[in-house]
Amino acid sequence: MNGASKKSLSERVAVKAAPISEAAAGAILTVDLGAIRENYRRLKARLGDVGCAGVVKADGYGLGGAQVAAALAAEGCAT
Repeated sequence: MNGASKKSLSERVAVKAAPISEAAAGAILTVDLGAIRENYRRLKARLGDVGCAGVVKADGYGLGGAQVAAALAAEGCAT
């Protein structure tokens, strides 16, 4: 078994990307926490008195997983 095989998956795939300018990126992705909160409220209203879970995949692509989770929690999403 070589040294690379003994590392955890996160140690093997972690890559630091250099930041690039908006112009060089060619596209911009904006995460609207207000829209996420509104979508959760609308979904919950349609479901009635049943559980509704929010799923946040870690901090996928650096899009603010902690902020999304906090916004959902503020709307009463407990799972």
